[in-house]
Amino acid sequence: MFNSETGGNNMIDNTFEGNLTQVAYGGHGDNNNSPKNVWRGNYWDDYQGFDRNADGVGDKTHELYAYADQIWMELPIARFFRSSPVMELLDFLERLAPFSTPDLILRDEKPRFVKPERTARS
Repeated sequence: MFNSETGGNNMIDNTFEGNLTQVAYGGHGDNNNSPKNVWRGNYWDDYQGFDRNADGVGDKTHELYAYADQIWMELPIARFFRSSPVMELLDFLERLAPFSTPDLILRDEKPRFVKPERTARS
């Protein structure tokens, strides 16, 4: 979670896997989709794309938007209902027929298509 940041974060070659929410932001900063942030070469387990040329990089960018997530990101008391059936329904309906403009949280231009192997360092 990024809180009231102004950007300048480099998120390169990370693995985002098994999260209820991949990335979230809070506060009143300009962190969400700030051009100062760099998102590149990360593995996303929810990436919906292909790697037709088998270079290990997804053919399309990975974009993460805040739909119903905006509710709990903007209203801390609503976090109690996060991942509840009601919030999942709101999120589904928002994606199906948006009743507001979703916020672009991030854009990874070169997402990894294959999960990188973990290596131990001594």
